[in-house]
Amino acid sequence: MATYLDPHHLIKSPSSARQQGKNKTPFNPCLQQPFGNHMTTMAAILSPVLLALLLGGCASPYVEPQKDAAQTTLHIVTNHPHLTMSSWLYYSDAQCSKPPGESLGNFTAMYAGEKKIQLKADEKKYLVVRTLSKLSGPTYSCGAPLCDSKCSVEFEIVPSAGRTYRATQSGNGMHCAVQIIDEVTGAPAEGVRQIPTDQKCKG
Repeated sequence: MATYLDPHHLIKSPSSARQQGKNKTPFNPCLQQPFGNHMTTMAAILSPVLLALLLGGCASPYVEPQKDAAQTTLHIVTNHPHLTMSSWLYYSDAQCSKPPGESLGNFTAMYAGEKKIQLKADEKKYLVVRTLSKLSGPTYSCGAPLCDSKCSVEFEIVPSAGRTYRATQSGNGMHCAVQIIDEVTGAPAEGVRQIPTDQKCKG
């Protein structure tokens, strides 16, 4: 299982923030300020709780099947660039409308990039991976020091019992490519196919 860092050691307590932050303007990534001044605030932005709100909406935590149920292991592996984050969501329909969805995990460069989770086998579901990056530099032309780049990918998935699927996310912050293979054989995962991302699933 993944080991997550406690974000609280990166963020000042509310009382400390009030004492030290009086009369300060709230953080806005589009303000023309040196990037280094935003590091503490970016740590807060990339915390798992805020990440879930940014990308997962009202998704509830995923509940794994009981031990005696047929199941499949999903091994999520991410290697995000700095200031890139992703949310992995599980839905019962391709339009991400009912129910609101379940969260399989949230990942950033500041927290653990791997997680294993048990999925109920032989049940059709839809896996949506949403990614948000804060990008900077002359390549991006949003007129601010930090620019948002968002993307989503969606898969129809019917997990095969007893298998371990390895879902690897790669990219440079501008796209959210995900490859899902059988971790034992290295072949494409059985019962998994990528589908066009529905507008409702883009977040």
